[in-house]
Amino acid sequence: MLASVIVPPQIVVTSITDMNGVTTYKTYDGFGQLNLIKNTDKNIVSSHSYNYSTKYHDNYIYFSQDHFNVDLTGGLFDLEIYTLLGWTLDSYPNWVTVSNTQGNNADKISIDIESNNTVNPRSGKLIFSSGNISEEIDVSQQPNNTLYLNVNAPNQTFDWDDYDETLLINVYSNISNITVTEDSDWFSISPVIGQNNFNITVTCTSNNLNGPPTLIEPVVISGGGITKTITILQRWQHMAQY
Repeated sequence: MLASVIVPPQIVVTSITDMNGVTTYKTYDGFGQLNLIKNTDKNIVSSHSYNYSTKYHDNYIYFSQDHFNVDLTGGLFDLEIYTLLGWTLDSYPNWVTVSNTQGNNADKISIDIESNNTVNPRSGKLIFSSGNISEEIDVSQQPNNTLYLNVNAPNQTFDWDDYDETLLINVYSNISNITVTEDSDWFSISPVIGQNNFNITVTCTSNNLNGPPTLIEPVVISGGGITKTITILQRWQHMAQY
């Protein structure tokens, strides 16, 4: 008497457990035909082989779901794939990571969708193939509608003799048009326009030999109605009396 039978969607029995708790396992080839029977310790007790023609006309690809519509945070999702001839994932968006891009007749893969830090929704496709069959799964993600602009400058000070030395300002944002301005005659900045996450390079263009004691100038970073200011300083060389 059977206690349980596990039957996945392609209608093949992969394990049978009797009333004594003894399990028999069955595996199948790429055409869905039984090829191995294993005992409860998963040792092979019998095998089967088949002669196939060069074409198999009943191939298919089925998925556990036909689309992913996720919020801005993204996440990790499972996708089950069923086919007779094996499968290949030919294309997917660069903001999606998958655990495997090819497999056999019954598989499960993990799909990791990155968080969307932009103000724009985005969409793409997972394109699978099996034999001469191609199927697509749509992936769409909601935008981050809250604008943010954060800046970080680990070091904001030049020494008096730092000619041609550089400092970095790190920008973290989901704004697509950010302007960077300064009004200094002793340093320059690049770039003056950016988007999302980028770095601003501040280059010292002169030495502070005679003062004033400290040169101070702002770098103004603006976008989406948000403004942030970083103050750049340069120390001076005190001229000794002879």
